[in-house]
Amino acid sequence: PAYIFVKTEKQLKRLYLKEIQFIEGMENYIVIHTLTSKEIVHLRLKSIQETLPAQIFMQVHRSFIVNLSYVQAIEGNLLIIGEHKIPVSRPLREEVYKSIVNSFKDKYPKTNTLFIIEHFKYSYLSDYQ
Repeated sequence: PAYIFVKTEKQLKRLYLKEIQFIEGMENYIVIHTLTSKEIVHLRLKSIQETLPAQIFMQVHRSFIVNLSYVQAIEGNLLIIGEHKIPVSRPLREEVYKSIVNSFKDKYPKTNTLFIIEHFKYSYLSDYQ
């Protein structure tokens, strides 16, 4: 589906998937950050992850799921989405970078993805030296 329904305080709201930038988990509730709002929902991160398309949304940290198409930059172990800096857990880091590159490659097929991959590898390795 192109949208999901979530129960906020007093409403059942429709959220379009293409407008969800990232989701932040906080124990028994989540904060869904969209282009225009923040919705607080009494739900666990794992529950919402099961309803989202895996080719668009990825869990990058135990507390964050991101819409890969909104990642503007990578800064060390942080993904930049607008004004937000989303942490990437070390065990997921390489998989997250590959998914971002693949998502970029799908959008811009004529881009030299080898350069992008090598740049990420270099950045990834230089962070540990």
